[in-house]
Order: sequence, then C-alpha cells, then structure tokens
Amino acid sequence: MRSKDSLNSWFNRVSANYFRTMGTPLLAGRDFNDRDPTASPEVAIVNEMFSAKFLGGNPIGKEFRMLPGSGAPQHVFRIVGMVKNSKYRKLREDCIPTAFVAAGQNKNPDVGEWFIVRSAMPLGSLMPQLKRAILVSLGISVTFRVFKTQLRESLLSERVMATLSGFFGFLAAVLATVGLFGVNFYMWRAAAMKSAFG
Repeated sequence: MRSKDSLNSWFNRVSANYFRTMGTPLLAGRDFNDRDPTASPEVAIVNEMFSAKFLGGNPIGKEFRMLPGSGAPQHVFRIVGMVKNSKYRKLREDCIPTAFVAAGQNKNPDVGEWFIVRSAMPLGSLMPQLKRAILVSLGISVTFRVFKTQLRESLLSERVMATLSGFFGFLAAVLATVGLFGVNFYMWRAAAMKSAFG
C-alpha cells in the first residue's frame, strides 16, 4: 500500500479509524469518514514531517498533487487532518514525510488488502470470528500476522547487536583487568628483586 515518489515521501491508503487502531494521535483536523466516498473530492491526512517539509505551518485545507504515471489522471488531494510522525520499517529510521489517502476513494482497489485489528481477545477465539467476518467461505484467502510478533522480529537485529556489544564490552573489561594485574605483578616482582639484590 505504500509508494515512494521523487520527493522522498510515502503515500499510504488507509480507512477510517486506522490512526485510532494504531494509537497514532490526530493533531489537527479530522479522520476519514462517511463524507469521503469515491465520488467526493479526494482528501488526505498528512504527518508532521510532510507538513513541515512541503507546506510549512498548518496544513488543513491545503492541496497537493500526486505526480501521475504515463497516461494516468492527475490526483489532487485536499488535506483534512494531520497526525503525529510514526515509523514503518525500523526504529532507527528517520521519520519520512507521509500522506495518508482515503481507502474509500480508491476507484481501482488492489486485489490484496491489509486489515489491522486491535483486540484484547485471545487469538484462538479472535481468528475464527475474523474469518467469518470477511467471508472466507466465498473463497477469500486470509493470512494472519500478529503485530507484536512483527515488532519482535523487527527488533531482532537490534537485540543481537546489543548482545554482541555487551559481550565484547565484558571481554574488554576482562582483558583490561588481566593487563592491570600483569603490570602490577611485574612491578611488584621487580621491586622484590631489587630489594633482594639491593
């Protein structure tokens, strides 16, 4: 669902309540809602970085254009909201200017779609209900991924690096201790020999 243009910004197509589900604060304006059907003017919600980099100041009511591909119609989006910056791939990545456009206004929806569900129910009880809700019986293929698992996997390399750093730090401390002991022992031995042969 993400695409990157020449101005180094992300475009993500989401539906109403996406930001509430993800826990992303809405800083100004409104969320997508029933006032944003396919036939209405296209709207967008941008993050703080997008507003600061391309618009400078309050973005609500301003418009931007997405550069079309060859032969594709031009899309003009009116900004109706601004959300807090967030990260998509890695914790160490810089926040990227991002525009979220309304999924309900997509005239050519993708074959595959992503649904994000936030629930306190156990997975064993939740998954069968979700399958029924999205009509798997009609032949729709569904794959589930647990968000916490994805986060844990994304942090795996960070944890490995932290473990290795801790190990090499401990090894350096051991070597330094052995080195200090050796120097002190050598000085003590030299002093003892000097006093013996005085």
